[in-house]
Amino acid sequence: MQAILGIAALIWARIISRLHHAARQERKRAIAPLKVVENSHADVVQTVLVVGLSRLTETYLQSIAELAPGRVRVAGLLGRADRHVGRLVGTHAVLGVPEDVESVIADLELHGVFVDRIVVTARFASLPPEAREALLHVERSGAIALHFLSEDLGFECHRASSSCSFGE
Repeated sequence: MQAILGIAALIWARIISRLHHAARQERKRAIAPLKVVENSHADVVQTVLVVGLSRLTETYLQSIAELAPGRVRVAGLLGRADRHVGRLVGTHAVLGVPEDVESVIADLELHGVFVDRIVVTARFASLPPEAREALLHVERSGAIALHFLSEDLGFECHRASSSCSFGE
């Protein structure tokens, strides 16, 4: 008798859990169209892969969240070392290291995420030679735009030259 009551209690608990989950999913679906309408005036969404882990990276991610919500989507980050892979920076996952940029992009495309732009938040000269070559190879392929944030902000002159002085 106790076994039958125990099984019945488990079945009821499972039914209640499924009903609760279904109601929660229905609320999410009801809210989703509102979000689409809210962002309907925005330009096309760009997907960005961020290379580097620093305070500049955090500032860039905060800027996206504040200034371009719904217009820029961060696919993930590339960290400095293998020990960073799998960790989170805010809500964004570290997917690999800069040397593996091509394989990370291929993995993302396999999952239906197509990167439009790569933003490098680290100084180009501070990247390992393999990482620099991999990033330049992606840039030369022409499929994905490559932006060096330190250059865009005027802190580095040219990615090919490591010696640069301001005021030239």
